[in-house]
Formats: sequence, C-alpha cells, structure tokens
Amino acid sequence: MSDKRFVQQSGIDAFNGNELIVKGALESQVGLIAGYPGSPVAEIFTIMEENADILREVGLWGEMTNDESQGAAALSGAMDVGVNAIAVMKSVGLNVAADPINIINYSDKYGLSGMKGGAVVVCGDDPHASSTQVAGDSRALMEHLKMPIIEPSNPQEIKDWIGEALRLSAHSNLVVGYLITTYLAEGGGNVQLYENKSPEISFKHPITLDISKVDIKRKVSIPPNTWDLEKEIIRDRFPRVHEYVREHALNKILYSDGKKHNIGFVAAGISYSYLEQALWELGCDEQFPILKLSVTFPIDPEILEQFSKLADNIVVVEEKGPIIENQIKTILRDMVQDGKITKEPNVWGKVFPKDEDGFPEESGLTPSTLIEKIGGLILDIGDRTAKYNEKKIQSELDLLTEIKAYGILVPPRSPGFCAGCPHRETLSAVHSMREEPAHKDIFAHGDIGCYSMSFLPPFGEMHNLTAMALGGAAGSGMDPFVTNKQYALMGDSTFFWRGMTAISNSIKEAQDILYIILENKNTAMTGHQPTPESGHNIMGDKTTAQDIESIVRAMGQGQIYIRKMPPSNREKYMKELDKAFAIPGVKVVIADKECGITFHKRKRAERNRIIDRQGFIPREEFVNISQEVCENCRECTKNTGCPGLTIIDTDYGEKIGIDQSTCVSDTYCTKIMACPSFEKVIVTRNKPPRPRVRKISLDDIPPPVQHRFTDTWSAFVSGIGGMGVGVLSSTLARAGTKEGYTVKFNDKKGLAIRNGAVSAHINYAKSKAKISTIVPNGKADLLVGLDMLEAERSLIYASRARTTAVVNSSIIPTIPMLAGMMNYPSDV
Repeated sequence: MSDKRFVQQSGIDAFNGNELIVKGALESQVGLIAGYPGSPVAEIFTIMEENADILREVGLWGEMTNDESQGAAALSGAMDVGVNAIAVMKSVGLNVAADPINIINYSDKYGLSGMKGGAVVVCGDDPHASSTQVAGDSRALMEHLKMPIIEPSNPQEIKDWIGEALRLSAHSNLVVGYLITTYLAEGGGNVQLYENKSPEISFKHPITLDISKVDIKRKVSIPPNTWDLEKEIIRDRFPRVHEYVREHALNKILYSDGKKHNIGFVAAGISYSYLEQALWELGCDEQFPILKLSVTFPIDPEILEQFSKLADNIVVVEEKGPIIENQIKTILRDMVQDGKITKEPNVWGKVFPKDEDGFPEESGLTPSTLIEKIGGLILDIGDRTAKYNEKKIQSELDLLTEIKAYGILVPPRSPGFCAGCPHRETLSAVHSMREEPAHKDIFAHGDIGCYSMSFLPPFGEMHNLTAMALGGAAGSGMDPFVTNKQYALMGDSTFFWRGMTAISNSIKEAQDILYIILENKNTAMTGHQPTPESGHNIMGDKTTAQDIESIVRAMGQGQIYIRKMPPSNREKYMKELDKAFAIPGVKVVIADKECGITFHKRKRAERNRIIDRQGFIPREEFVNISQEVCENCRECTKNTGCPGLTIIDTDYGEKIGIDQSTCVSDTYCTKIMACPSFEKVIVTRNKPPRPRVRKISLDDIPPPVQHRFTDTWSAFVSGIGGMGVGVLSSTLARAGTKEGYTVKFNDKKGLAIRNGAVSAHINYAKSKAKISTIVPNGKADLLVGLDMLEAERSLIYASRARTTAVVNSSIIPTIPMLAGMMNYPSDV
C-alpha cells in the first residue's frame, strides 16, 4: 500500500532523508530515478517500489539498474532528451560510476527536444563507516569529475534543493553531485510540503527525437572534440555555476552585525546543523558570522571575499578531509596576490591555533565534537565583538569531561545472520569442513552483501576483502603462487552487478576456485529489492526472469563443474562442496534458498490469514531444547551462531535454550547433529487458545499528560535490530510533529536487520532553538534501553542531572557470548 504522505500538496509532516529525496523528486518534475541501492541511500529504491502507483501517476519512472555505472549512464540518455533525471548510489558506488559521469560532463547534454534537463547524482556518504566497508568522502572524486557539489544541511533542504540541483545542472550543463551523509539520509524531520509536478516529457508522454539536430562534435567526447569541450567546462560552465549560485542566493552570510569579529565560521551540509546546535548549547547562538555554503565546489570567490572582511580567524567546519578548507585557502591567497584583499585571514580547520588538533579527519563529526572543539577555541582566542558567557561554555566542556570519565567498556554487539538465513547454512558447512586436514587451509575471499558478515564470530570465513563482486578476481592474483584451495561467496544481485564478469575471467584463466553463489531471490542486504531473476522491476512490471544457472552454464560451455541445490540438506550439501573443492579449475555451486526474512514474512501473512478465517492455527511445529539433556557444550551455537538460541540460567547452571520470540523453527540447529537435546514440539488445536493477557480497550487508556519543556527535549533509544527501535522513533517523530514542535531524528540501522546494535535520536525544539538529527552527549531527557548492553553503551547521551532512563533488564547475549567466546558482563 502506498504512503499518502507522498501525495500531500501542503502542510507539514515527518519524513526521513531517503523519503525526502523521493518527495523532492516528485515535487521537481523529475522523469527518471535510476541507480543501485547501497547504504545509506538504499531505502530510496524500496520507497519507489512501495509507492510505484504514485510515481506512475506523476510520470516518474524508477529503475534499479544492475550497477551504479548503468544508473549514471541513464542520466546521459535522459539529458539528451531534456528530462530531469537523478542517479542514486552510495559513496563506493560513485567510484564505479565515475567513468560515465566524467564523459557526460565532457559532452554537451542539452536536450534534443529543445528542453534543458538537469542531471543529479544523489550520493550517500558514510563518514562514520557505520555500514560501509570504507569511510565515505566523495567530494574529492566529484571535484575530479568536474561535478558541482550541493550539500543540504537539514530535512527541508534535502527535499527542496533537489529542484535547485536540477536547475543548477541545466544552467551549467554539468552533472551535479548531491551529497547527503548517513545522519541525513537515515535521519529526518518534519518539513513543509508542496504539490507534486509531472514532467512535460515522461514515460507517459514520450516524444520522437529529431536526429538531424545531433551535433556530433559536441555530443561525442572523443579527441579532437574533447579539447574544445574541456575549455568550455573551465571557461564557461564553471562560471555559470557561480552565476546561478549568486542569482539564487544559495550561499549565505548569516549573523553579520557589520563589525569585524575575531572568529567566523564556514560550514555546509550536516556540519552546518552541528555548528548551529553546538553554538546554541554553548550559549553563543547567532553571536558569530557564519558563511553557510550550499555549493561546496566550486566555492564562489565573491561571497568568500565579503566574508573574509568579517573575521580575522575563519574556522572551517567539515567532515573528513579539508576539501572546503583547501579551496578557501587557495582562493584567499589568490585574492591577496590580485590585490582584492590586503591581508589573508587565518584559516583553521583540521589544525587550530598553537598547533592544536582541530576537527578530526578520521570518522565523522557530531554535535558533541563541535561543542568540545569550538568551546575550547572560543575560550582560547576569544572574540570581544561576540556576546557569550565563559562560565556557560566551561560548564558544557565540564559536562563532556564528566561523560568521558564514565569509562564505558561494553562488549560490542556485532551483527549476525537472521534466524532462518540460508547463508548460515553455507558458512556453517564450510566452517565445519575445516576440521578435515584437506580443508583446514582453504582461503576464503570476501565480498559485499549480507555474507560480508561471514568474517564475524562464530565462522570467521573471510580472509580478505577487495570490493563487490571481486573476491574471485582477488583469487586470480593468488592462484599462480599458492597450493591452497580457494572459494568466493557471491550473492545473486552481486552476480548480475558484475560478478558474472569475474567468473568469466576465472574461466578464461583456468583459475582453481570455487564460487558459491548464494541465490536467495532478492537484494537482501539493502532492503529486499528485486534482482534480474525476480521477473519484475521496482515499478511492478513483469520482466524476463534471467536464470543464473543457465548463464553460468553458457559461460562454462560444459567445461566447468556446476551444481545447484538447497543448502538446508546439510549432509548432502557438504558432500557436494567437498567434491567441488577436489575438482581442479573453476567450480560453481549455487545455494538455492530464499532469504529467511522474505520467506517467513510470507509465512506469517499466511498464518494471520488462517487465524482470521478459523480463529486459530490447527497445527504448529516448534524446536525445543530439553534442559535435562543439554550439557552446555555450545556446539550448536558455535556451529550456527543463530540468534534463535539463547542462554538460560537453571538450577544446574547455564544451559542453551530456544528464544521463541526470535526462532523461526527452520530446524537447522538440529542438523549439525551436535547432541540429542533438540526435540520437535507439535502443537495441535481444535479451538482458539485462551488469551494470556487481558485485552485492553482504547477507552481504558487515560489521556496522556503533556510534557512541558522550555526550548528543547531529546530522547535516545537503543536496542537490537528487530526490537522496534525504528517504530518507536517514527512514532515519536510523528507525535512531536502533531504537537507542533520542530522535530529532527536519526535512525542508526547498523549492519544487520537482526542481532546488530541499532539506535535512534529524537530531538524536539520550540521557538528559535537549534537542533540537528543527533542528540549531543549528556543532553538526552529520556533514554530508552531495549537491551541492557546497548543501554549502557548509550550512557554517553545521558547525564545524572537531566536524564530519565527506562531499561529492559532482560539479558540478551551477543553471538560471541552464545558461542562461549566471552561472558556477559557482570557489572551491567
């Protein structure tokens, strides 16, 4: 069912950042969104799939391409027509898409229809490396690709600046980079909504192009054409970027009182929101001039010249590398040389006065980082023109010192495979095979997908990681020099992404490697989007279902070993893997089993239909562990790492039991034949079971007492994937919106849907109070801990004087604890 928020024409409602990208596209006459899902922007494709009827009504076509480069190439075709288009990808996906973007920007892409279509690449950076293999900072690559960069700083800008980015692209004839980070994409807030607008040219209203209008010299970037086009980029298109930015006042100087200050700040994107929040918390709100940049490459020299006259010390606030800082230093140096300014102001960023450390390049920024750094800087060099209270600043610094003194040391809650995940069956099989001397030194090449978690306990089945679809290619560099057997895992979406070319290369080079293709029927890690073998696209149209086995057999021409089978038959599957490892050359085993989440979601829906029809389930089967038989040997947990297993305290000490709230009764834990304590429980019914709890009528619930606060109110929620942290966050965001507050929030989804740590920040504000999507350390009014370990980890957001905590006292072990690798901390 589609979400009615996406058809709202006015009013205010709460959205997350990914939803705002789609809503912004609907409001901005976008005809195409294409690309490949990846954190933190993967949800965009799920949103389009779930709201395909709304997209169709407006005339917006959504396409999940096989990889990011194809999504970027789709921009080229759309621009040639004159259609507004967006490509979506994560930071490492931009690396893949660099080639087509570079060539597009060297071409004249004004539409043959006579209309100017804009092209925007929405790139999701992950500066904290929350769920990406490398920390993301795409700005240097965008600069190399000659892409103007726009960085929205808050939820309203995320939506509204989609239109600005498209118009900037059309005006400059360049592909524009639209940079949002994890805390914006997975964050969000309440925004003002406007009407959706249909594109003039769309899939509903196609046109015929007049090919005679094609100017090959300007459309085809091959020398000698390239030489003139490069001059045009530098001498004409970049100046047009400055022209548009000035004309539409996208960059702004804020809080200038006409006096010269000792300190002025430059910021953009999420860093600007952190800056405003930090200054508010320090009691310095609106006391220093700020240059708020929307376009961070190329920076407009004119507004920088104006700002340079307002402060002796310019402090550049940015995440990761000094991209903005270095541009500013270069521009100011040129201005002094050209005589436009007489003295170059000091520029601080990664380094502060007296050679102190500035804003860190490693990891990302947070409001608390800025409170600490900026508070110390103000106390250090001062600003007589600004009004601030040194005692207030010191009290905020003291609070951060107090929180650091907590010395919280909590075992990590690493993610793991969901209950019922078919990947567990493959990894458990290979891991168990290592007990045989012939298999103990098999080298496991890593890849990107849910199976990236194979390096974690209890399996440790990953010995290197190169890049998506390139595990086998890494093996080709090892193959001539070692006698070890090798294998590479590959997902079905990864196979179509570029994996089939890696297999082709292995066949060509007669490489000795086993490819295990995990065919779970969808792009699971990023939200269960379809693959080319699904038989439908994200718009719901039927497509030709492409069969992996047939493709591999065609590549192998009968010369390579290929088997397809479900991994759930453990004994037969292990024999097949053993046989494959023994055969020289390229081997492909296709593990054919649907993703546990989608399979059991469908089973739950079927179960609910039976209950609706009959009032009860006539027969159910469950797995149980007999406590009288269990010896707590942990073989079941070591060989499965399944979260459906748990630790139970008994009169005879710890035993392993079944967590019925998580277990899906797939019975794989029984197939490792670890011990005789597992048993099948069959429940038969001929009438509905007795209710275990009294039904609560909505009429019995008293009306809530409205909580009163002065300027801001903040909550932090922590737990484990699947506990409802996101649902609670969404509920609070909607409730705050209905109460009339400014709301900003962030949902940290982590690396896994199950088992991994997840959290949510929720901030409410009244009047002029400044908030971001993140709760500063020590500023949470409410801490909800749905898991004790995660509650203790989140104590950095709490303070004794301010915070009320509600904590679930149940003990939920981590996977290493289940496997007996560590104990639950006794002092939690």
